[in-house]
Amino acid sequence: MQDGLTKIIINSNGVPDGTETETLLNLVKLMKDLPVHGDKLFDKAQKRIESMNADPEWRATIMDFETRMLEREQVGEKKGLKTGALTLVASLKDVGCTSQQILQQLKQKYGNVFSDKQLEEFLKQS
Repeated sequence: MQDGLTKIIINSNGVPDGTETETLLNLVKLMKDLPVHGDKLFDKAQKRIESMNADPEWRATIMDFETRMLEREQVGEKKGLKTGALTLVASLKDVGCTSQQILQQLKQKYGNVFSDKQLEEFLKQS
């Protein structure tokens, strides 16, 4: 990305290859909610995490945030599925399928996500 920042991605489920620093390994432990011992920085971080987790107001804020993130994810997924359905309609029209055949395919592939009425609307949109 060209924003002038350096981004580091840490896969906490990766397998260490022996080149990692102790600090990085401790960070992975912290990410996995495992205890870290003997590092003042991580001791401080763990105490702060414990303090925040014990605060009901903070927990409510985090729960609200996680709920909103899940809702956004679901909206994005539904938009992606709608795009897929519309693409399917266009492709099937291009190869000469009838509306009935297209609707049958839509129901087969997307009937568990969208209602029949929504699928019929996708057919009309294309």
